[in-house]
Amino acid sequence: MDPNSQEYIDLYSYVASLTPEVYKSMKAWEQKRLVAEKKMAGGNPCGGGNPCAAKNPCAAKNPCAAKNPCAAKKK
Repeated sequence: MDPNSQEYIDLYSYVASLTPEVYKSMKAWEQKRLVAEKKMAGGNPCGGGNPCAAKNPCAAKNPCAAKNPCAAKKK
């Protein structure tokens, strides 16, 4: 379920209103989800969760990357 959707927000609000224990549990779960999401991104500022990005020794050394006119046009 998309955490930005209205359905998610409504469900979250409903469950959180049931009991303080449930609210605490939901908040703890959300924190764990955010930590896992950051780990999947692998420190990549663009996100995506590419597990190989950090292992590519040439990625930062590519002198043409910024000048590539096709990079932004790829679909």
